[in-house]
Amino acid sequence: ASFVFSPDGLGFYILYLYHIFKKMVSDFLADKPFFMGDQPTSLDATAYAYVGNVIKAPYTSPIVDYVLQRSNLCQHYERMTQQFFNSQSLSQVTLVHC
Repeated sequence: ASFVFSPDGLGFYILYLYHIFKKMVSDFLADKPFFMGDQPTSLDATAYAYVGNVIKAPYTSPIVDYVLQRSNLCQHYERMTQQFFNSQSLSQVTLVHC
C-alpha cells in the first residue's frame, strides 16, 4: 500500500528516522576499520548484524539502496565477515561489493 510511505504517514517517518540513524552510524565509523579503532568490539558485532540484514536482503527498497551507498558500512561488513568466518564458510557466502 503506497499510502504507508506518504509524506504524512507513519511509514515515511520511520524510513526518515532509519536514514538518520544509518547516516549517524556511517559518520561515526568514518574511515576507521572498526567503530572503536583497530579492533572489533560488541558494537561492531551489532552493526554487522543490522547492516547484514539490510544489504543481504532478498528484495530492494529505499533502505537497502541507502545503506549500499554507504561504502564504509559495506566495507565494515566485508571486513567482519572475513575476520570471523573461516575460508570454508566464506566459500559459501557471497560478499557484497558496494
